[in-house]
Amino acid sequence: MNSPEISTVDPADMEEIVAWNATMRTAYSSGRAVVWWTSAEASAEQLRAVRAGHLHVALTARRGGMMVGGAEIALAPGQPAEVEIGVLPEHRGQGIGTALAVAARELCGDHEPPLLQTEVFTEDGLAFARRWEIEPGNVEHRQVLDLPLSADALDALDRPSPHLTTRSWVGACPEDLVDSLARLTGQMEEDVPAGSLTRIVTPTDRERIRRNEVRLDAEGYDLVRSIAQFDGKSIGYTSLFVPRADPEIVVQDYTLVDRAYRGQGVGRALKIANLRQLATVPSAAGSRWVQTSTAVTNAPMLALNVAIGFRTVDSIYECEGRMDALPAASHPS
Repeated sequence: MNSPEISTVDPADMEEIVAWNATMRTAYSSGRAVVWWTSAEASAEQLRAVRAGHLHVALTARRGGMMVGGAEIALAPGQPAEVEIGVLPEHRGQGIGTALAVAARELCGDHEPPLLQTEVFTEDGLAFARRWEIEPGNVEHRQVLDLPLSADALDALDRPSPHLTTRSWVGACPEDLVDSLARLTGQMEEDVPAGSLTRIVTPTDRERIRRNEVRLDAEGYDLVRSIAQFDGKSIGYTSLFVPRADPEIVVQDYTLVDRAYRGQGVGRALKIANLRQLATVPSAAGSRWVQTSTAVTNAPMLALNVAIGFRTVDSIYECEGRMDALPAASHPS
């Protein structure tokens, strides 16, 4: 069978971005329940607003003029490359994923460190990654929560403490909390379970917090966050992203509790406070689910999610391998 035609998506071509995004969405969600996927609008912003020294590229694979697969490659200095490959179910097993892997390796060139990370969701995807010794380093359960939750249901879950308070907001972090949020975000990057994956922690400060807020707003997300305070000290935070273009599924991002305060109900208080705040956000009025993913080793957080009402729908395999183990292009001599 003829090799597929691999092309780079023009960041200015919205029609092509929409088609690529739909192909990737179908490839990743086929056979799975309640799957959030980045909107075409967010993808377009990510492809256009690439920082100096970084790379963010989308690839398409076509056969007979029909788009049958795609890939996304993101490179940041000093970090493992992020490579995602998707092929439509009816076109798998025809060398399309391999052709995209070849193109990804070509794009990344002599990237240092020579590592790549990817996420797969099925046994077939895992087998594909393992062809090039790309192995799971961390496994997460993907969980979803049905919306809306009534105020009575949230009240029943709450366990108020006289020493613990929460503050919630939508959008930019209040100025008096931004340094605390930066400190907690930095701790989260150090503490989040990552198994054997290579993790290079990037320092977090107020400028980085503000840059991320601007970026997420430009990508079309309403950011809903809460901070927990114990006798006035900020000790934890949690975040939800509401995709304005397609708000059916809200994304639960990280929840972090300071090491010294774990096991005291802080995570529960944070999540309940943030779900209460979510109910007031106009863009989330029609939201039907919250999606989250939690490392299988993080038993306390998995148990808390179940207590709140989340159910496990599948698993995510976070994999890592060497870039130079991907198949190389064969160039004529």
